[in-house]
Amino acid sequence: MKLKWLAPILPVLALAGCGNYVNVESQGLSGMSHDEDGNISFHMYICGDNAVDELTLSGGIYDGPPGTNNPALGALKTSNPESGYVVVNIADPAPWEVVEPINLPTEQGKYIIASPRLVDKGWPIPFAKEKYMPSVSTSVGMLEGIDPGLVMRDMYATSTEVFGTADDFVEAGQQWCEDHF
Repeated sequence: MKLKWLAPILPVLALAGCGNYVNVESQGLSGMSHDEDGNISFHMYICGDNAVDELTLSGGIYDGPPGTNNPALGALKTSNPESGYVVVNIADPAPWEVVEPINLPTEQGKYIIASPRLVDKGWPIPFAKEKYMPSVSTSVGMLEGIDPGLVMRDMYATSTEVFGTADDFVEAGQQWCEDHF
């Protein structure tokens, strides 16, 4: 009888202990390439019935003025969300529309981060699955250091910096989706 007071607060204590629970799930792969003329393209392989409708570009954490984080480098949107294999060429992004002016750095040590946005990101309630598309980031120097036409991974994701050709990227995306879904 002395523990009657514990019953009403037990659910509150149990939920408080789960504050760090995270259930997020990547929905594909992202990559970056350049062509012979130096034009940069962003590659996305989106799994299943997921789709992207926005691509936000930003710089590295130390690329902006002191006190700023990841300065904005531009943004693109499409009115018809795309799925499967998607390539957005910054020099000719149609059917994507530039909604924030694109201002990519040219200095070797500066970074480019491309962050795709999923149309349906799942449920932001505790214990429900949230979905995301991974970003891809690299320095201008690393991107320029690979052969034109090769698709580069996120420089922090793996020790191998390239997927290979665009066809290799598609194959890697298909395999990744099969392995995870």
